[in-house]
Amino acid sequence: MAYGEDAPDKFTSTRCKITAVHISDELLNIEFIGRWKTTSNKAKFSDTDKNGVVIVRGKQSDSVSWKALTETAQKLLEKYASITILVRGTWVMKGGVPIFVIPPADVSMIALPTPQ
Repeated sequence: MAYGEDAPDKFTSTRCKITAVHISDELLNIEFIGRWKTTSNKAKFSDTDKNGVVIVRGKQSDSVSWKALTETAQKLLEKYASITILVRGTWVMKGGVPIFVIPPADVSMIALPTPQ
């Protein structure tokens, strides 16, 4: 399913544990243990703690930003993190996994302390 102008403006997963990162020239696939929260009533996620996201490098994405994003994802492997995606355009759900193109989507990931 693809969504346009009425797309949600925010997807978040807080305190998730990044379990896998797959990188190619045009794709960043992140798998994690945690749950998505979104402002969209169109996003349908499976009732599971195993989730993921696919980020597609758009034609207007510069190489410096793409490299920084992929390096951040690699550094967060096996760590706890918060993932936030602000959507400013079309996004797709496939098999319960959201797929975003950057730009226009804006992705941020920050490391969090390991729970005690």
